[in-house]
Amino acid sequence: MALPIGHLERVRALALSGRMLLLGGTRAHAGSALHVYDLVDGKPVHTVELPCHVHGLATTPAGVAAACADGAIRLVDVQAGTVTATIPAHEGAILALAASPDGIVSVGHDGAVRTFATDGRRLAEHRVSSAPLRSVAVELTSGAIAVGGEDGVIRVLPRGGTPREMPGHDGPVLALAFTPAGDRLLSGGDDGTLRIWYLVGPVESDVRGSGETGHAGGAFAVVFLPGSTEVGAERFASAGADGKVRVWRLSDKRRPKTLDAGSAPLRALVFREDDRQGGTLLVAGDDRRVRGFAFTAEGASDARPAVWNHGFDVFEEALKSRAQPAPGGGRADARRRAQARRSSTALRGLAGDGDAGAHRRGEARRSRPPGRGRGLRARPTTRRPPPPSTLRSLRSDTPLSPLRAALRANAADMRRAAVQALPPLASTSPLVAGLVFERLGDADASGAPRGLRRGGGASSRRAAPCRCGRRSSAARPTSAPKPSPTSRPTAARPRRRWRRPWRAPSTTATASSAGWRSPRSC
Repeated sequence: MALPIGHLERVRALALSGRMLLLGGTRAHAGSALHVYDLVDGKPVHTVELPCHVHGLATTPAGVAAACADGAIRLVDVQAGTVTATIPAHEGAILALAASPDGIVSVGHDGAVRTFATDGRRLAEHRVSSAPLRSVAVELTSGAIAVGGEDGVIRVLPRGGTPREMPGHDGPVLALAFTPAGDRLLSGGDDGTLRIWYLVGPVESDVRGSGETGHAGGAFAVVFLPGSTEVGAERFASAGADGKVRVWRLSDKRRPKTLDAGSAPLRALVFREDDRQGGTLLVAGDDRRVRGFAFTAEGASDARPAVWNHGFDVFEEALKSRAQPAPGGGRADARRRAQARRSSTALRGLAGDGDAGAHRRGEARRSRPPGRGRGLRARPTTRRPPPPSTLRSLRSDTPLSPLRAALRANAADMRRAAVQALPPLASTSPLVAGLVFERLGDADASGAPRGLRRGGGASSRRAAPCRCGRRSSAARPTSAPKPSPTSRPTAARPRRRWRRPWRAPSTTATASSAGWRSPRSC
């Protein structure tokens, strides 16, 4: 089961102070926080807010020193969780620091090596390179200082002696550590290799990880593991950009043991000893999680690490617990699950993991309840048809088709426009009159003409004479039916003109209110 630390930083440094684990790193904005976690009780203790990022940590008798991106060293009281001192150290960012017998040694972007007392006094300064220095280590017995930078050269500054330069890495030197005996120096480079340097005699080194056994990317951190006190039998671990921890031996060049810690780059390593001569190797990096691999006194390790979660994991687990379905379910439960999915997507976007836009689109689709539209209530969607003028321009060969479609539209302005466009077509089709009279009772389509030529209203209808010359009673003018108060009045559909096949058509036929009528006999 994963334990929560609650930090939001991408981890750049780890430090131990008794039973307390200190963690620092970088955030998306300028500020960050230093987190203090109790490894015995398994709970966070303090959170120290800082106005800058943290690139390194070192434990001193006066507290834990933090290498800050604003060029200052800040001393933190672990028990009180406060900053006790701020020491201006470099013109640019401090990239690494280490504890020394005299106080604190720091390196930074300005290429300088400076030693400070814990009360803020500057004790020594060395200008060794014009390139930024990224790593530093101190041999506590002799007080020698080793630094490495982006020029790929390692420089050893013995106390009262001549500086020693050791080139060899193909790229920046990212990590340094003296052996427990103090006679050799271990370095990790951006080329993925590890080198063991001899500090006396000609400049030479033993290389580890030059082939497939090395890191796929830079080796960002190295640390020696307690174990056998025999010289040359020491074991050390390295963490790299490939998300792997590799355990090596000084005495041979056999293939190292590889521990999987994810796929994100690992930036910090620290080993915590226990009472049984074993301990836990703690590692962290860009994925924010802290993992701990247990080691025995014989050097055996557990391949499955313990995991401490960061703040985004804690928030997401809390949202998932809130999104669990309540007894009975219902609309409130669906709303709660949708809100939890949206909040979880926002947290992943803030953390920068993955494509946030794709997450939001996928979560939006999954948050809709089955059988509904957007949200929890269905909203009817209606498409407004195009205006009659557009339809007539597209259907110029059949001018009545667009007007019929407009008369059936829900919008009153479109029906009105269609009625007003019908009279000019009365001379071209006998169906115009019927279409107009269908809409005479439509209050929204007011403005229709009262009479039309050729198939007009009741005032212009004529009687259709029969073959004997008398007026047909069926063609007498009749008043238009009054619309019913409960239903919309409709006119009779015009009848198509027909002819008897054995009789010649009459030329005296005229229009009536019901359309074209054929001559009939008395």
